[in-house]
Amino acid sequence: MHPQCALAIKLRFERVEEGEKRIRITFIDSDGASVMPTLNATTQVRFGPNDSTATASLALVIQQLKLPKFAEYSIDLAVDDRHEASIPLLVVPVG
Repeated sequence: MHPQCALAIKLRFERVEEGEKRIRITFIDSDGASVMPTLNATTQVRFGPNDSTATASLALVIQQLKLPKFAEYSIDLAVDDRHEASIPLLVVPVG
């Protein structure tokens, strides 16, 4: 049985960033190689008449996550092909 992975992402945008945004999430190993297919999504960023910022929330569940070995990985987030953030993911044996 393979584990599941859930990602919750909340992005804040300035008014000049209004419109469609392309979101890309990659799982990278310590050598910088992608270890699973890239996850791609799009979202529309819209502002109310009095809003100076807007947020977009994404929740992704990855079924049957397969990582090749116990190691440290990085989950990288890009918006419109610009790297915005990375978080570490440490995979260790249970027990």
